[in-house]
Amino acid sequence: MPPLVGCQGFGVGAGTVPGSPPPGHPSRLAVLAFLSGCVEADFALVRDRCELSDSALSKITRTLEEAGYVDVRKGRVSRRARTWLSLTPEGRDALAAHLDALRAIAEAARSAAAQEVDAGRYGVPDTGSGVRE
Repeated sequence: MPPLVGCQGFGVGAGTVPGSPPPGHPSRLAVLAFLSGCVEADFALVRDRCELSDSALSKITRTLEEAGYVDVRKGRVSRRARTWLSLTPEGRDALAAHLDALRAIAEAARSAAAQEVDAGRYGVPDTGSGVRE
């Protein structure tokens, strides 16, 4: 997986987040996150809620399905063809691992920044008020 920009040096796999393929692209991450909240979702609902085009969601779905993260079920409602998407257990695990890694990166970055401020280098302390001292 390619490194996340600006995350090198924070002690999480040289800036990478685990998973294959990476769920880290914002659109893939949005689809996985949306599907984590339901048993199954209609393609059109996922498209609309994740604000994607049909072609973008199709490509993302294919990538996630090939990785084993998403199941695709096709069927008909009346005469209309329909596609439903659901998160697999592997997809749920990949999303959880990715979110854990992002939390670790954020915490390591906050800690590194606080150490720099405490050492008197390169920073202004965060007072929590949103106002610089």
